[in-house]
Amino acid sequence: MKVFGKALSLTAIGVPLITGSVFYTNNAEAACVTGVRSNDVLNMRSYASTRGTIVGILRPRACGVSIRERSGNWGLVRHRGRQGWVNLRYISESGGGGNWVKACVVGVSSNDVLNIRSRPSGSSRIKGIVPPGSCRMRVYQRGARWSRVSYRGIFGWVSNRYVQEL
Repeated sequence: MKVFGKALSLTAIGVPLITGSVFYTNNAEAACVTGVRSNDVLNMRSYASTRGTIVGILRPRACGVSIRERSGNWGLVRHRGRQGWVNLRYISESGGGGNWVKACVVGVSSNDVLNIRSRPSGSSRIKGIVPPGSCRMRVYQRGARWSRVSYRGIFGWVSNRYVQEL
């Protein structure tokens, strides 16, 4: 990038570059399972058909389902790290707002905290902390190893190994 004749990298002006990251859309944040009885589940399948092998399940009223692809009445969805095809009849994209997914802190000892860092690196400056077990974190962007999050107004990066999306 050139600014006034000088070459600058995007990271030098504060724009982090992460390859292979997933950006959530309003659909991803707002999509929830609907029309599934409380004693049943929505099957996630290996391909867009009831003949596809069951590769996971979605519980009734589960939210934070991201729709990655569509094929007729079917959608390739992702939820809590699992991916599979579901009939979109059972997915509601209404409600919610914003472009984030709710998440909890997992794998952090009760006497420790999760650090929110200024960049996606374990050696970058700590901007804030999230207590263990907290489910008030918002995930805006998820890369291969780091997620861009906010917690109580503090935006930064946390390691994916400590994030569980709801």
